[in-house]
Amino acid sequence: MDRDEDDRQYSSVAVRLQKWLSVRGFCSRREAERMIAEGRLRVDGCVAQPGQMVRDGMHITLDGKVLEESDGGVESRVVMLHKPRGYLVSRKSQGAKPTIYDLAALQAYQNRVLGGKFLPAVGRLDFASEGLLLLTNKGELALRLTHPRYGCAKVYAVGVSRAMRARAFKRLKSGITLRDGPVKSGDVEVISPQSLPNVAGDLASLVWYRITVFEGRKHLVRRLFRVSGVHVQRLIRLKVADFSLPHHLSAGKLVEVAEDDEALKSAVKDL
Repeated sequence: MDRDEDDRQYSSVAVRLQKWLSVRGFCSRREAERMIAEGRLRVDGCVAQPGQMVRDGMHITLDGKVLEESDGGVESRVVMLHKPRGYLVSRKSQGAKPTIYDLAALQAYQNRVLGGKFLPAVGRLDFASEGLLLLTNKGELALRLTHPRYGCAKVYAVGVSRAMRARAFKRLKSGITLRDGPVKSGDVEVISPQSLPNVAGDLASLVWYRITVFEGRKHLVRRLFRVSGVHVQRLIRLKVADFSLPHHLSAGKLVEVAEDDEALKSAVKDL
């Protein structure tokens, strides 16, 4: 398949309307679902239905106003956030749990740069995990990094209380089948805690591994290590595609990605 044909197929990929709205920064998925239920959204002139699938190029309106495909009405932005442990990747908290949108650095950025508009997260990190989280209102970039067909590589540092057995380590490197299917992993190696970026806590007390995965199943890395006989104490995402967590970036802080950044140029070169 040549590049042009692949791009045409990508442009025709259908996603749920609420995801289309969310990755472009118009609103959260939950808000989109509410607006669909209220009959406020139309697709190609017809009232949107729950579970509605859409593609770029469709005529989508909210309360009669056309929603442009680009960026939810603001300039395109890409941000790398160092997500701390103990925060949800969600617009709404669950009980007393804070979300990344409670972080002072992200609130200040959205108010200063985006005029108070919401900047969607690309993918998720669970409450206890930390590290690199991308946020962008570039809808095509978000889909390119999250759609399963592209197998975007994600690299994690995993801290465990003891080293796994040699047989389990070999099995993890060769591939493991979980209850929901086989997992293709990339390199798995033991690393030094000194190689990790700016993260708090006693890192030297743990045994550290670096693993690459190519999909986004829930709690995937934790599950892989659990079936390998060890319990994950710390989980830090180091890299998504060519975007790497800056070593100087402390937890809770963010940095905007420049348009001429090599990682961004690599990610969008085919868009």
